[in-house]
Amino acid sequence: MLAGEPGIGKTRAANELAALADTKGFSVLRGWCYEHGGAPALWPWLQCIREYIETLDAGQLRREMGPGAADIAEILPELTAKLDGLGPPPPLDPAQARFRLFFSITTFFKNASQTQPMLLVLDDLHWADESSILLLEFLTKEIPGTSLMIVGTFRDGKISGRHLLSRTLGELVRERHFHRVHLEGLSREEVGEFIGSRSGIDVPQSAVNTLHERTGGNPLFVGEVVSSVSPEEIALNQDWVSAIPEAVRDAILRRLSGLSDSCNQLLLTASVMGSEFELSSLQQQASEIDEVAFPESLNEPLASRIIGPLGPGSGRYQFSHALIQQAVYQEIPPIKKAQAHAAMAESLEHLHRDSLVQHAGELAYHFAGAQKVLGSDKLVYFPLIVGEQAIEAFSHEQAMVHFNNVLAAK
Repeated sequence: MLAGEPGIGKTRAANELAALADTKGFSVLRGWCYEHGGAPALWPWLQCIREYIETLDAGQLRREMGPGAADIAEILPELTAKLDGLGPPPPLDPAQARFRLFFSITTFFKNASQTQPMLLVLDDLHWADESSILLLEFLTKEIPGTSLMIVGTFRDGKISGRHLLSRTLGELVRERHFHRVHLEGLSREEVGEFIGSRSGIDVPQSAVNTLHERTGGNPLFVGEVVSSVSPEEIALNQDWVSAIPEAVRDAILRRLSGLSDSCNQLLLTASVMGSEFELSSLQQQASEIDEVAFPESLNEPLASRIIGPLGPGSGRYQFSHALIQQAVYQEIPPIKKAQAHAAMAESLEHLHRDSLVQHAGELAYHFAGAQKVLGSDKLVYFPLIVGEQAIEAFSHEQAMVHFNNVLAAK
């Protein structure tokens, strides 16, 4: 089982394995699960069986399916056109009928793998119907000693403790031949190699570091960002790093569309606070969500790994990717964005009134966003402090950024 977040490379890894298996003489069959409902039960398995039987003559198919052909024909009617004389199986109660169907499909795949080693690739199992997951569990327990391999992919952020796939994974973990692989993002070095191979140029390490930080090494996000700019732009400056290509933004917003309205409102407020935020400040700013609904609205993005705690007991959280925060932030209309920054800036200024210098960077960020509402006085005051702090830390380039912001505000 290959697990991970969207865009991390689960399907790509499975496809690479399938290509390797194909070169080694495996029969490779693929099935995928449909997100929006309406697909028939056992849909990913039906795709695999349908793909396989199209390549066989009736004689071999009858030998591999055996007496279970009639059971399989119940869910795959076109099988009756290929195998003459298939009658309906004897009537059974629903539980027994499903067991017999699972046994027949399992026997078929085991027999087929004796003729030729077989790899089944089942994609997006977090959307699978209950029968598909139960058949996965049934078949997985039967494959030791066969030449049959199953590879499934799923988004672990979609799998809660109540999800049937979660229970099945708990059952299968006790099987010696079961392996669960969690895919992580690319390292900084790998992001650099990725950009270099795509653009054909040597990329400044500062650009690599920034892109790795913003994308978390997610290959989809890295690829979309790099594909959106020319090699000349990559070599000139880092402006390209801060832009989210439309394809990445659309992918992120599709992921968020499945969350509740109150959860999305909470994420909008959190995005104004930045990639990291304090839970107490978020609750204070998200005043439109009442105290009773707030915990549930927070649990949704936590369960989906859209946000996560920075450390136990810290009270601070962060977006799992800076690009998610940026995509959510860009959905806010400009005037509402300025108003949100103004509310945040004034709240923080009051909260940290005895330690403004220590929080000057955070205040400079919010007063910059609130300039249309509050004017530029504070936008001059706080960046000056941050610029001086940067000089003391020998970060002259960063100091220049803040001083230029001051000049622009003046």
